[in-house]
Amino acid sequence: MKEFIALNKQKIIFGLRWSSIIFTTIVLIAFAWGKFNGQVPTIELFVSILLVAGIVFPLFIITLGVLQDYSEYKRIDKILNTYPYSDLVNNGFKRIPTNQNSKWMLSKVMLRGHFNSYPVDCEVENGILKIIALVNRDNFKKEHMEKLKKDFGSKKVAYDSLGIAMGYNVKKERLTAFEQLKGDLDKFVQFFKKEGLEP
Repeated sequence: MKEFIALNKQKIIFGLRWSSIIFTTIVLIAFAWGKFNGQVPTIELFVSILLVAGIVFPLFIITLGVLQDYSEYKRIDKILNTYPYSDLVNNGFKRIPTNQNSKWMLSKVMLRGHFNSYPVDCEVENGILKIIALVNRDNFKKEHMEKLKKDFGSKKVAYDSLGIAMGYNVKKERLTAFEQLKGDLDKFVQFFKKEGLEP
């Protein structure tokens, strides 16, 4: 939890600040509307509701979001630390945070590196470990995808926002050795090189 909080400290503070501003503004508008219509609350009620809207409710909402994302972070971290996927770190891949440019989406963790000099990202999403070749999608044609599906299986490869992904269902596909993963990676990357598909 400490690593996750440290990774997202500024985003959590940002979320709390803006949630507080938004909920407080809504309450003030509601009170202003009530006053315009002759409904004036007591000072005690006004302060109580303002405290709930400005502090309690934002804390509750952000805490729920943090706990949910932390649960996902733990699942991702567990998969990346499970053999043979954990050996990617010993073969040139580095752990980096996701969503680095987003102020709202909390960061989790992914791997980034090169395999046979080709840039590759490794992400976990819904129990699927995705190895993403950072290919230039402008040059990637429909026939390229058809060839990949023929080589790897129609459910094994897919388009990804970063490039082309090869996925492993961690629960269903039990790789027993890093050499299996390495062999798939080599075949995957060699396809792009052979087809002249540059990053």
